Amino acid sequence: MKPSHAVQSSIAICALALATSCSVPQQVPNPQAAGNLQVRAHKSSGSGYEVLFSFHGLEGAYPQSDLLAYGGGFFGTAPRGGGSRNGTIYKIGLDGKERVLHRFAGGTDGSHPVGGLTELGGTLYGTTTEGGGSGCQGYGGCGTIFSISPSGASYTVIHAFGGPDGAQPNSDMTVLSGTLYGTTQEGGAAGTGTVFTVNPSQGFKSLYSFQKSPDANGPTGHLAVLNGTIYGATIWGGDYQGFGYGAVFSITPDGSEKVIYSCRDNGDCWGPHGGVTLLNGKLYATSYEGGASIGCCGSVFSVTPGGKEHTVYDFRGGSDSGTYPTAPLTVHGGVLYGATEAGGNGNDAGTLFSLTPAGSMEILYRFCGFGECGEGPTAALTYFNGELYSTLSSGGTYGKGLLYSLTP
Repeated sequence: MKPSHAVQSSIAICALALATSCSVPQQVPNPQAAGNLQVRAHKSSGSGYEVLFSFHGLEGAYPQSDLLAYGGGFFGTAPRGGGSRNGTIYKIGLDGKERVLHRFAGGTDGSHPVGGLTELGGTLYGTTTEGGGSGCQGYGGCGTIFSISPSGASYTVIHAFGGPDGAQPNSDMTVLSGTLYGTTQEGGAAGTGTVFTVNPSQGFKSLYSFQKSPDANGPTGHLAVLNGTIYGATIWGGDYQGFGYGAVFSITPDGSEKVIYSCRDNGDCWGPHGGVTLLNGKLYATSYEGGASIGCCGSVFSVTPGGKEHTVYDFRGGSDSGTYPTAPLTVHGGVLYGATEAGGNGNDAGTLFSLTPAGSMEILYRFCGFGECGEGPTAALTYFNGELYSTLSSGGTYGKGLLYSLTP
């Protein structure tokens, strides 16, 4: 089995502190903010595919986050690089011009961001998987929540996780009624993850701690909002065979959580990594394994808010449509767009695809596994002005990742 890049990028279970670390917002100087770096020419590697920027370390390395289209460019994070190797926050324009907004210093400043950025009220919010200064021995902290202005002039650590209140946040946050909702993959009362909120005026609140199976365990990927309720997915947990193969859950703003579907591998899903995406009143998600080929090669499935599941597409590997989809799904024009981190051709480097709710699949691009065309896509595609944009954590001129565009 090809190991999951998403699993590799997740931080190993840490030794959690016995007590919650209660943090207060702290202003952190931002001497790391840098000016504009070089403009890289677009390089075509295939029909409709172009590389806008290759990372080489100082401005970040091995990007895994989704891109936020905002303010005339794309904002994202990189978990490594930046001089101290603790990662960066960056902006890249449509012309390939890149600017570092913040270089993480580790410790109380946070380090190794994996999730993307979310805009609320003109401010950008995100998380780091490590740093914060307490708990999670060996990682310099259990992670942080931060805010930053689009110019990079103002960077603030809003909360430092301590373990019982959550650990290792690695996904984007979503907005409901002026409040940000996010998850940590680990930590909490049972060590199996949490849901938290951040309000610009009221600060951080731990909303829910996942329990052991049959509850959902290990939330990651996108959250979706439908009729005032938040929905998400977990890699583990659910009520199948004791430990569970993953689950789809709902949670209300007052913290009332419910498992609405448990993956069973028997033709449906096993280990959804990308969270959930909303389309026509249904939740759509990718499964890293499961589907028609048990143990391989993943699926796209839908779940109604009432818990009715339907397998939309089974991945079969090879030159078909790829294997092991981990990237969150993106919706545009009633069509789902996504990626597999393996399969697609003899190089086993992954694919980009479109999929209708009726199950009609089209491969948009097959990665080649080296140089400018990279391999192993795990970030969501961002639709902007007729093009799809995303990042790869490998490949590029320097082998440290790239940002690309694709014409659907």
